[in-house]
Amino acid sequence: YGPNNIVFLLDVSASMMTPERLPLVKIAMKKLLYSLRSIDRVSIVTYASGVTLVLESTPADNKEAIAKKIDALIARGNTEGGKGIREAYKVAAENFIPGGNNQIIVATDGDFDLDKSNAALYRYIKHEAAEGIIISVVGVGNIPLAIKQMQTMADKGQGSFIPIKTKQDAENVLVDEIKQRSGKGK
Repeated sequence: YGPNNIVFLLDVSASMMTPERLPLVKIAMKKLLYSLRSIDRVSIVTYASGVTLVLESTPADNKEAIAKKIDALIARGNTEGGKGIREAYKVAAENFIPGGNNQIIVATDGDFDLDKSNAALYRYIKHEAAEGIIISVVGVGNIPLAIKQMQTMADKGQGSFIPIKTKQDAENVLVDEIKQRSGKGK
């Protein structure tokens, strides 16, 4: 497996507060964290009423420090998804690994409150995918319009749309996604 540069982009707005949303995302992130190696790097960007770089790019063998950042996440506030997406791409580009898996994993219920049109955002995502940074979307909501938006984002970003509905889903999906994306012979 090639090295991974993973940027978690997490919706921590108030709509993520329910037990089937942010808590499941945390389970998925920590399960993935414990499968990563020292050559892999992890960053965490959150968005709600603003955008925050919670964790700068950090070697994945700092598992305890990264897990503490994940555990400390709290859902509250509005949703500034468009700004969050641009910040995540900035972080991914700054830590780009040539020949590696450079991937943003967005975890959201699909409420983005975009500051630009969907079409402009999708063009941006498609451009970044062509530059080697893919985006996958972990969806924890069940609103049909939001699911369609999440699927389109993943499609434009050459990534996957990964729905999580149960704790069992949360424990497996991200590990499988990263193995697939960083597999040899890419």
